Amino acid sequence: MDARGYTIDTRNITSDIYGKLKDQIVKRAPLIVNGVDFHKLDFEIDRDREVLQKAISDSYFCFGGIVSLSYKDRFNELMWSHYTNETGFMVEFDTLALLRSIKFQKLNGHFDCLDIKPMNYEPNPTSVSCVKYPDIEYINITNATQKKIDWAYEKEWRIIATSYSFLGLPKSLAVQDEKYLDVSKRRLYYDPSSIKRIFLGKKFFEIHNVEKVIPIGDYCRQYIIQNQYIPFFEEIGKCKNIYMSETSDIVKCTFNVDEASEEMIERAKATSNYSSERSFGPIKQFIADGKLISVEYSNQ
Repeated sequence: MDARGYTIDTRNITSDIYGKLKDQIVKRAPLIVNGVDFHKLDFEIDRDREVLQKAISDSYFCFGGIVSLSYKDRFNELMWSHYTNETGFMVEFDTLALLRSIKFQKLNGHFDCLDIKPMNYEPNPTSVSCVKYPDIEYINITNATQKKIDWAYEKEWRIIATSYSFLGLPKSLAVQDEKYLDVSKRRLYYDPSSIKRIFLGKKFFEIHNVEKVIPIGDYCRQYIIQNQYIPFFEEIGKCKNIYMSETSDIVKCTFNVDEASEEMIERAKATSNYSSERSFGPIKQFIADGKLISVEYSNQ
């Protein structure tokens, strides 16, 4: 999905194979073929095969979807910057519990295949030959699990869900007809008990969802939030382990201790043994009561 022009190899394709791929697209994703751009999905008209490449790639989203996860690195500064801008949050799952809950959740019954795969990072994505593998599902699943090595810092795993029923088209495909934009079937449900911890960004309570901040002592705050965010904060409040991103003084192994005294820190600041790095402080209490959110921070 990340480089279809390079990863969907249409070289040496014959009219028979082109027709076979088109038939699969028509069967699995007829709305794509009926779109404005795809009247040119024809072996003689589509000489550079770009229409075929796009139709194969876009067809996936008629019957499939992706949940992107990252493996075991809550300290990754690039991920916090690129995906949350420090105003978002990170959810840590118990992987086995998450997959079990997705598999046995009745609301996910229309998905015929659920799988989790690691992303393959390569200097150049592997091309899938349409001549050798004239199967749009195989082509799309292969493309959905590879990226250029530049993205390796994400340590991505993907939950891939496919269905034989139409799932609705994402707005990213620029389809105008509203009846095709019902994406309710694209939702993948899971049991909240599979959540281990939630980590909030440094600016989580500084963005537009907060109308007012009320300080209460040194370690307590109350936040007045906008009405549309009440359900969201109520869901966060159900988690027993919530942490706040913060910055900590880190003194390296010169002192051979895990926690350094203020005197040690002051001595280390003058050397290369001192740095300031991300840490996470536990939130002792998070209470959501309508528009009022009460938070008690740890003094650690």
